[in-house]
Amino acid sequence: MALGWWRKYTAILSRECQDYLALETVASQVLIYEAQRVPELLQIPAYAEAFAAASPFQAGDGTGKAAEAVQARQRAVLDGPGPQICVVIGEAALRQSIGGAAVMRAQIASLAEAGSGNPRITVRVLPLKSGAHPAVTAGSLAVLRFPDTPALGVVYLDGAGGGICLEDSRNLAAYARMFEQLKGFAFSAAASARLLGKLSAA
Repeated sequence: MALGWWRKYTAILSRECQDYLALETVASQVLIYEAQRVPELLQIPAYAEAFAAASPFQAGDGTGKAAEAVQARQRAVLDGPGPQICVVIGEAALRQSIGGAAVMRAQIASLAEAGSGNPRITVRVLPLKSGAHPAVTAGSLAVLRFPDTPALGVVYLDGAGGGICLEDSRNLAAYARMFEQLKGFAFSAAASARLLGKLSAA
């Protein structure tokens, strides 16, 4: 596990994001909700590049660095032993074309493979028809848990120019509860895999 990997990218990462990434590498559980994009931990390079290019905060050389940072993050968290990862992705993220049709087909196929081929990763899709769900006003969020300290953790709320970290127990409990409720609105892992397979073949 590449501890401290993010230090190479401090010019493009907010202080709050760096704090989160430092903790992510030592977490035992990572819970992620993304409504409008594929989570960075599961982005393929072409998707990461296209997404970074669309950001007003990563113009010019920052675009390539941002996409490179995504891959470094994946190596740090996904290679070797690491946390259990549960991802809930809004169906809208799968239907919004980032990088073009070919990139999206490859990205969705990669999601399907990650969810079925890696025992540490669970991928669930939140359908468009889910209506008013618990995270409808929350935006992107992540909850980290740590080994041997179930009462402790971190909530990270992402933002366009940088996010915020919440560490108090009340926020941790509230967002962890929100995530569990959100899973009830999402397709099961098996149904999500079927949908991802269908979309990747379209």
